[in-house]
Amino acid sequence: MKKALVLFFAFLFVFQAFVVSAQDDVRIEDDFNLAYPEGNSDEIFNYLKSRYVDDNREVRNLGLDFSSSYGDEDFTDTYFDTRNLDLYQRKGGLRYRVRSDRLDSRAHKELVQLKLSGDDKLADTGNVDSRNEIKFEMPEGSAGQPSLTRLTAGQTDELKLHLTTLGVDYSDLRPILTIQQRRRRVYINRNDATHGLNNATFISFSVDDAQSQLWTRSASFSQMEVELNEMAYTGADDATRLKMQELQDTMIRDLKDHFNYLEDDTTIKYTKMFDLLEDRLPFLKWLAGNNLNNEQGMFAAVGLPLILLGGLVYLVVKGLRPKPL
Repeated sequence: MKKALVLFFAFLFVFQAFVVSAQDDVRIEDDFNLAYPEGNSDEIFNYLKSRYVDDNREVRNLGLDFSSSYGDEDFTDTYFDTRNLDLYQRKGGLRYRVRSDRLDSRAHKELVQLKLSGDDKLADTGNVDSRNEIKFEMPEGSAGQPSLTRLTAGQTDELKLHLTTLGVDYSDLRPILTIQQRRRRVYINRNDATHGLNNATFISFSVDDAQSQLWTRSASFSQMEVELNEMAYTGADDATRLKMQELQDTMIRDLKDHFNYLEDDTTIKYTKMFDLLEDRLPFLKWLAGNNLNNEQGMFAAVGLPLILLGGLVYLVVKGLRPKPL
């Protein structure tokens, strides 16, 4: 870690403001995903909390402007795609996220996020490891069904514009699957009074347990992320981003030294969960293409035919009864 500290002190001299203009709706994500066997999340989170929060000497050594905190949240992510699964094929994702805080029952947030990777990215195109995020926040206190129709007219127009650029038909979007997720986080934060930033996240560790169910099949997995905050990373120049990535690499090496079961994983959650469910439902793509992968679809495919069959049986039985004399 000493090498990381020397590196970081040098980095502080070149660190610039990481304020993202309101006009810049595309944020750059540089996160490193690590998969691991289910059942190990407590061990990993406890290590991170102990190292960076409870005994925060590592954080204090970064400078007086740095502090740490932790969080524990539940996410409900409904992913949307077309009948041809265009976003799945492009390794992208469009989700409606409902976010609640286990440590503060009053905290509730809803938003829509479009994730882009590879050749579809609009910014940081030279970095194969990063993704772009375009975020649309629902009004504070908003609550309701996860539907894209809850976006404002302006948000809808912007989303349509981005999707059209990708060749994705907005009118063909439908919910594909929902992921329930518990996320525990450790945050390293930075104050920057010069630019009016108070306790802004600089880098975070996320420990995730995710599960989903379609029809009678379920799937689950665990993974963690070491993420450079998208606002900090988006607002930095190339030299600063490189320094941030080097610090991230040092922290990842530390984690791998402590947990030999961690494995690099570049698969996004939507793709990973879809593939796991498809292993259990080999006809999942057909279900999604015919809008039969949700409760309404299940009723149409199974419930309605059973009701009709029951009605037919009733009529047949009734017709066989002897008529009174």
